[in-house]
This record gives sequence, C-alpha cells and structure tokens, in this order.
Amino acid sequence: MTLQDVEVGDILYTTISYSMTSHTFYRVVKRNKSSIVVEQLQKRNVEKTTDGAYVVPVNSTTPNKRVDGRLCMIRKGNSCKIDDRSAYLWDGNPKTETWYD
Repeated sequence: MTLQDVEVGDILYTTISYSMTSHTFYRVVKRNKSSIVVEQLQKRNVEKTTDGAYVVPVNSTTPNKRVDGRLCMIRKGNSCKIDDRSAYLWDGNPKTETWYD
C-alpha cells in the first residue's frame, strides 16, 4: 500500500532515533490528492524490554493533539513528511522504543 491509497482513519507513524528511539502515531482525518491532514494519537506500552518498550497507538476518538494546519505532504513512494519527519503507514505491529538511563 502506498500513501496515495491511504484512507481517512488509517494510522501513520514517525520515528526519531539518536541515543534513543521514539515513535509518534497519527490518524488520518482528511485527505486530498497531494496532502493528508492528521491528528496525533496517544501511545501505550504493550510490553516492557530491558531498555525500552513495545508501543502501539491508542486509537481513541479523543486525540492527544490535533495537528491543525500541519499537512502531511505526499511524496513519491510510501512516505510523507510531518514536521520534517518521514511518516509511514503503520502495519499494526508494535513498534520498539528504546531509552537509556
């Protein structure tokens, strides 16, 4: 599936990785041919690991933060940009987050 095929209600995610890995999840609330409007979702841990956790989005009707005015511009292939970070369709599997104390 490519982002050109994304539908309202689909979940996207972005990843930040440096000395730790963190994911942000978004739900598509509107789309047109060249952009997608998203809202940020909360996430929850489904399993803890030694240095992190596996996380999934909380797909509720009450989002953590509405991303008004920020569009996810569709790029060739299967990604788009949200706040200068590449966003991808979430496959439904938990994502690994890491942190170090």
